[in-house]
Amino acid sequence: RSMEKEYLAVTTGVPEPQKGELRDWLLRDGKTNTSAVVARGTSQAKEAVLDYEVEQVLEDGQQALVHIWLHTGRHHQIRVQLASIGCPIVGDTKYNPELTGNKGWQTIRLCAYKLDFKHPVTHKAMHFQLEADPA
Repeated sequence: RSMEKEYLAVTTGVPEPQKGELRDWLLRDGKTNTSAVVARGTSQAKEAVLDYEVEQVLEDGQQALVHIWLHTGRHHQIRVQLASIGCPIVGDTKYNPELTGNKGWQTIRLCAYKLDFKHPVTHKAMHFQLEADPA
């Protein structure tokens, strides 16, 4: 847990509230390579927690640029949790109902844009960050 990542995603729809925490239980399906939000206590489900904040509303209020901080690292966590609140990621052919089953090429609008960690040999603090461009 010595690496910290922050993500940016463009969502279909704008999360409400525009800042908050998502805390769900996720169950992975290895046969379909997907995960789903399930009821707490479901056998083999794992807790998934993230914080988010809408940075910008795009496309006449139909999309949002969302900043995400993960507290857990579950399979497809960001994709599943955003889809579960009705704001799937643009270009996501697994969890965006508008694109499910689309076999054509899509570019998913999800990026780990900020990475912080200690170098494994020198222990020097390393910081990498991309500039955001939602276009």
